[in-house]
Amino acid sequence: MSRISLTVVSPDWSDDRGASVPDWGKPIETDEEGWLIQPMSAVELTAAGRQGVVTALKGFGPADSVITEHDRVVIDEITYEVDGSVEHYASITGRLAHVEVILKRVEG
Repeated sequence: MSRISLTVVSPDWSDDRGASVPDWGKPIETDEEGWLIQPMSAVELTAAGRQGVVTALKGFGPADSVITEHDRVVIDEITYEVDGSVEHYASITGRLAHVEVILKRVEG
């Protein structure tokens, strides 16, 4: 497995009648290095009334990553959405500290 660079795309936040909501009109892009990405699965959707494919990846990133559960990630010009939470793992030595995230892309 090799380490790659990717771009974390985070929404800006706006106030909507007292509630903080994501504003994708002004996203914030952060380039990060040191990610390991592995494929999880690809599922073909046929029962939804139209065909589609869901691709899932698991990402292992640096402990100081800015990624959150509200973000998107661009890898080789392909955009994936964070699916679920971003898990932070600490390490006594600091050498194994990292974040883990599931990324999904739906086509179709």
